[in-house]
Amino acid sequence: MHLTKYTQGWTRRHFLEQVSKGVFAAGVLSPLMDVIGRNGNCEAAYPPELLSVEAYTRGELKAGDVIFPDGNVYTLDGKPWIGGNPFSQPQSAAEILWANTLSWGKHDSQAHPVLDFDTDADGNVQYQYASYFVEWQTVGRLTLDPHPYMRGRESQLRILGGTVLAPADVSGIGILQMWAYDQHKLPGYYVYQPTIKSVRAHPADQRFEPQFPGNTFFVTEYHMAGDPLLTWGNFKLVGKGPLLGGDGTTARDVCCRNGANILSPCADW
Repeated sequence: MHLTKYTQGWTRRHFLEQVSKGVFAAGVLSPLMDVIGRNGNCEAAYPPELLSVEAYTRGELKAGDVIFPDGNVYTLDGKPWIGGNPFSQPQSAAEILWANTLSWGKHDSQAHPVLDFDTDADGNVQYQYASYFVEWQTVGRLTLDPHPYMRGRESQLRILGGTVLAPADVSGIGILQMWAYDQHKLPGYYVYQPTIKSVRAHPADQRFEPQFPGNTFFVTEYHMAGDPLLTWGNFKLVGKGPLLGGDGTTARDVCCRNGANILSPCADW
């Protein structure tokens, strides 16, 4: 049995301390240059856990693994994902979220008629809105031509457009979001105002504000996580299990019983 005395935190502190003293060739168990001078290699200067990337990362990486440098998901030849779930057996929260992020609606294209009823604290309807949204994938397309990518839009992930139909005072407002494939970038958010017949580019923080009076739905809430995946972080998988109700009902049954996401009606399941 080998005790990992020199943990990740300890070695980091050690090297920072040595570098601050001007010692740039510092081993952990003994001075690095002395060890190299004695036997021609550096192994004796480090404990086993620092000589194995698999041991040092506690199995998260092993020799030969490839880390995508920007955190996005690509094919083996470096192109955007071609469609479907890249992690059919997810081992982390990030892998689960990637399957959702790469294709929100699990279709190359889909449309959502939306009826929105906003109430006060007593349940009285104060505002009613009707709108229509269309979403289409620019990459990861499985059925519609062209696939797997829309030519010239490989740097994008999806386009979401919509228009407000009612009430009359907001009818005709158009909303457009252009999503980058790079999940570090917030999407472009544009609104057409029919009263002044012009398009306004909204700032990024508008995504955290209600779109209309009385509305409590935010652009950041689309399909579980409505912001680019890599603008968030520290996701943690706390458990896995079947998504069933106590009486054996399916996730779709529970969704329809309790009220589906406004942009993912139960009929789409």
